[in-house]
Amino acid sequence: MTARQKLSLALIRRGSQKDYPELAYIAATDKLLRLILEISEIDEFYPGEETIRENILKIKEETIEKANEIIVKYALKKGYEKLDVVRGDTFVINRKIN
Repeated sequence: MTARQKLSLALIRRGSQKDYPELAYIAATDKLLRLILEISEIDEFYPGEETIRENILKIKEETIEKANEIIVKYALKKGYEKLDVVRGDTFVINRKIN
């Protein structure tokens, strides 16, 4: 797995609160996530549960927190989520995640 794939999955896991089996399932089946991870639809490779777990656990919590903070600040600056309209799928909020 690339560093980008590892960090992306760590951030997705944190934001969605998925466990490793769920994360492995969506990494294998979700077209948007595969696009984010730069895995083609015809590529049979996808990271399994144990691979995802091993790679995410190697990332320091501080690194994940800092990456999340950078993404939130960028999204707010760009106005991707102004929070004036409620959406059902996702949103950006500037808040410390425990």
